[in-house]
Amino acid sequence: MVRVGVDGSCLSNPGPAGWAAVAEDGAYRIGWQPVGTNNIGELNAIREALIGWEPEPLAIEIASSYAMNAVTVWAKGWRARGWRKRDGKAPENLALIQDVVERLEARRRPVQFVKVRGHNLANDFPLNTAADARAVRASQRARDTGAAGDEQGS
Repeated sequence: MVRVGVDGSCLSNPGPAGWAAVAEDGAYRIGWQPVGTNNIGELNAIREALIGWEPEPLAIEIASSYAMNAVTVWAKGWRARGWRKRDGKAPENLALIQDVVERLEARRRPVQFVKVRGHNLANDFPLNTAADARAVRASQRARDTGAAGDEQGS
């Protein structure tokens, strides 16, 4: 099972947003857009992990309860109600949530979400720390360029 830390960043909410997925071997995938939210960054980070390590079973280390619950818990109820919340409104970031859910369901290998503490000064979760640092740099790139983009490497 490949362990991947994910995180999103937004310099102001909304504002320049970035996201990152970092694997234990140092491979990474990042992306950014000029205007987004922290939640969009978090959801895109999950999406990048699913794309980047598609053939592998994954343990996704994530600090965002919102992003994790949106795609693993709440989406089931939203789908049953025609992709509506209990109040009848569409969930925020619906298209992105649907994309992540479809990718999760299409996978042939398991995905496990591991909730970790973000911004942990003791660095107990180094993959999340690395993803956080890359996500912040990605959101800065969005601010500095005014453009969207992505990058991968190791």
